Amino acid sequence: MAKIPIFPPNYITVTQIFPILQVDAAGNPSVTANGTPLGFALNITASATLNVNDIVALGEFFDQYTGLPVNARQIYLAGVTNAMIIQDSYNTIKAHLDAIDCTDLCSDV
Repeated sequence: MAKIPIFPPNYITVTQIFPILQVDAAGNPSVTANGTPLGFALNITASATLNVNDIVALGEFFDQYTGLPVNARQIYLAGVTNAMIIQDSYNTIKAHLDAIDCTDLCSDV
């Protein structure tokens, strides 16, 4: 018999980050004295609960102004256009994804 995937909700709580571009008084991206961009401030956070089964992609987050990776990950959720930026480690989220087991999710029909 064929197996049908049945995905019961699997909720986890993550720390969502709201990257805010640091700007000067004129509204331009802030730079250091030697002209290096300061990039995003990552100090505004909130708890968010999401269904692990809705995660379709996971990767590192790069500051588009400095071109450097920062201590944040981005995840894409099914049905959501933009990535969610989170503070939780790549390994933590990947472990949740790896724990999805077809023997737990699939039923004979």
